[in-house]
Amino acid sequence: MKRAFTLIELLVYMAIMSFIIIVAGRVFSDSTAMRVRSQNMIKSSEEIGKLANLISEDVSQMGVKAYGQGTINDYKIKVGNNVYMDPNATPPDSSSYKLFKNISASGDDLIFRKMAFGAADTSVREIKWFKRNDSIFRKCRTVEKISSANVPATECPDSVFMGNASKLQFFPSKPGLSNSPLDTLFPTSTLSEFSLQGKKNGTGSELPYGDDVYGNDIIQNGNTNTKDYLVLCLAAKTGKCMEWTFYSGETYVIEFKMPYDEADSTSTTQFLPGEDHLSVGLRKDYAKIAGAPPDVLIFPSQASERTDGLKHIEISTKEDISASVALTLSLYSPNAYRGTFRFREFKVFRKNDRAFQFDFDGNYGTEAISTASERYKQKKNAKAFKLVLEVDNRGEKAGTNSINGGMVILTPNNGISATGSGL
Repeated sequence: MKRAFTLIELLVYMAIMSFIIIVAGRVFSDSTAMRVRSQNMIKSSEEIGKLANLISEDVSQMGVKAYGQGTINDYKIKVGNNVYMDPNATPPDSSSYKLFKNISASGDDLIFRKMAFGAADTSVREIKWFKRNDSIFRKCRTVEKISSANVPATECPDSVFMGNASKLQFFPSKPGLSNSPLDTLFPTSTLSEFSLQGKKNGTGSELPYGDDVYGNDIIQNGNTNTKDYLVLCLAAKTGKCMEWTFYSGETYVIEFKMPYDEADSTSTTQFLPGEDHLSVGLRKDYAKIAGAPPDVLIFPSQASERTDGLKHIEISTKEDISASVALTLSLYSPNAYRGTFRFREFKVFRKNDRAFQFDFDGNYGTEAISTASERYKQKKNAKAFKLVLEVDNRGEKAGTNSINGGMVILTPNNGISATGSGL
């Protein structure tokens, strides 16, 4: 008797096989897509690495201007003044670059000059990095030919395609504080003497404390029952509280000396944390300011080894604040309130940490600044650029596209004038 599959069995078999084929096909498709995506990501990373390194190596030579000529016995260092954009203009443009932002919404155009050195010649080159559509180009032209052996300078190529990128941006660095005209707030060239003006409990009449130049002796007669405190602001010798603008994002340093004196040791060494209080902070009209950083506690010198008693306080604000530097003094322990506290050599200055600051929202150091003198001043001070570069390879992006994580390119020769020997 012959046996065969029934129609129902065949249908069930076909359904199971179809499901297996669909699942297997989906797995194969996903695997292929993942492999293609991984390849595109690797390719994007490779392209961004090569392109970023080429740009960085080229831009870092911005402003290179010194070269040598002569024999071993008569060797002279000379300077190629044509590396400056326009040193003879009024005002002079002694920077070595021009930066145009968002050209045709495609990207930034960076043009810069540098000295180029060959086997038998030297020349001043002008380089341009720019983006059109999704293509990055490098353009070069010879500004000045300098030959040490009567050999014509090697011509540099015109526009050359360097790679594909979806984003190309340059941000020049901002040296120091952009808003405040001075790094040192006190003492200044015209003001070196100070006094401490104070108010009991921050209210009432204003009274001077101390009477000697570059120092004040404060005798605090505390009262354990009334819990009084004294607010002292840094003031001119014969004036009111000195007030400055403390800009957000900047770090300011307040320094002064609290010298140890053996004659006061019986009282100042009895300063008890938690019971007595001495702090430094920012005040306006002796009152606390919303948004100001909290006061910094200070502890008086307790040993003769610290005769100068130097105090160093660093503060920063979340917003721009106009304020005075003030001390808050409150002494309640039995012996400390009879003591004499000496303050000497106050200094207030902005901390220069040598870190580069980059302007991501404005036009610092670009050709968009309408005032020529300000534009050229900013340009010649740019000692670094942040490169924001992005490559998009079939939807897979890679690069320095994060502004905070962009590549920093140092340009130490931009804007530095030099005079060679024999010129």
